[in-house]
Amino acid sequence: MTTAAATLLRLDSGDLASSLPIAEDALADFRRAAVAALACGLPDRRVEDWKYTSLKHLAGRSFAPAPETVDASAAASAILPGLDDPSLPCVTIVDGRLVREASRLDGLPAGVCLRPMSELAAEGGELAARIGTANERWQGVFFEALNGACFTEGLVLHVAANTKVETPILMRVVDTGGDGPRLLCPRSLVVAEASSEVTIVEDHVGLDDAAETLLVSLVEVHAAKNARVRHLRIGREGRATTAVPMIRARLDRDAHFESHVGLFGGRIVRNEINPVLAGENCECVLNGLVVPAGDQHVDNHMRVEHRVPHCRSRQYYKAILNDESTGAFTGRIVVDDDASGTDAVQSSESLVLGTRARAITRPQLEIYDYDVKCTHGATVGQLDRDATFYLEARGVPREQARGLLVFAFASDVLERFGVDAIERASAARLRERIPFARGLEELD
Repeated sequence: MTTAAATLLRLDSGDLASSLPIAEDALADFRRAAVAALACGLPDRRVEDWKYTSLKHLAGRSFAPAPETVDASAAASAILPGLDDPSLPCVTIVDGRLVREASRLDGLPAGVCLRPMSELAAEGGELAARIGTANERWQGVFFEALNGACFTEGLVLHVAANTKVETPILMRVVDTGGDGPRLLCPRSLVVAEASSEVTIVEDHVGLDDAAETLLVSLVEVHAAKNARVRHLRIGREGRATTAVPMIRARLDRDAHFESHVGLFGGRIVRNEINPVLAGENCECVLNGLVVPAGDQHVDNHMRVEHRVPHCRSRQYYKAILNDESTGAFTGRIVVDDDASGTDAVQSSESLVLGTRARAITRPQLEIYDYDVKCTHGATVGQLDRDATFYLEARGVPREQARGLLVFAFASDVLERFGVDAIERASAARLRERIPFARGLEELD
């Protein structure tokens, strides 16, 4: 969007496209295509993929784009303990704008290029041409199109062939609140060339629980032959935020992609992950922990596409639902008719603690080849009374016993994160959300 784009955006307006001026930069054509795709309109519950998530609260509301100036000091208050190492490469975005004094873009190993998305948009080049190509279904998907039309900043990471990045690369997205509803659309592009390895940590944090922010973020991943990409995202948005984080990944032969997610914030969160396994013998792992509280609603929507033979995918998602919260999971494994030898597993488990909490799970298999091994499982339950009694009988206080069982339920997901700071931060957020899990700091 241009610097003059002070127009408020009404997402349910029939003339939304006309209110989106296009920045005349190297990505102008891409933005125009995204604006045209907005004609599909804001999805409602009549759309099958949005059956369990209502966006009525967005209707009639107008959202302001990212401001021209930001409070750079807000970045310091948002740093996760353990990720404050000054040697870690970092891109810090506050209210949709890059904060250079809180970012570290230099000192990277040879073969690694880390740049702000705004610079890529201004200069163009080969990397710019790869934006929007990780998933060819993006047109006609409203929020993906909205991000394409409105993004202002993000991370662009290019890892050259045979380069291994030993330390995680961070992206901090900070929402300070501001006056009135605000639209933030960070967008990132990660290109890992052949036989490279990299880990990206994305931290979204809201500093004002009363701020009515609409956060629509998108990460595109291109993993070339034998590349290994690990992406971690922790969501700590404000309590009034509507968040739509999306990941689109394309994997070539022998590539390995991991997505690890910890969702703890927001009012309504719609988490979408869509890896496309396009090269033989590639593999993806989708792993997530969801801990809503109050009346929070979290909808996880996974779609794993097996397009070629002999690929492997794993989905492990767990939800701990307290108070009056709702957790929805829709996971679809799609196996094309020439994807023989596919090995796919999907697991969704929900632990319901609140008397009015609700779990919805829809495991789905869409298989067009007979020579495959695909399984899915979904469970919804409460804390085991026998297990609680067992611990109490051995001298463990009741509340602490329940907390131990909750941590035991979440432990395998946390361990898969593989980054100590994210594991500890997720455990701390879990304690905050589950009262009887407090006081168990030694389990970090």
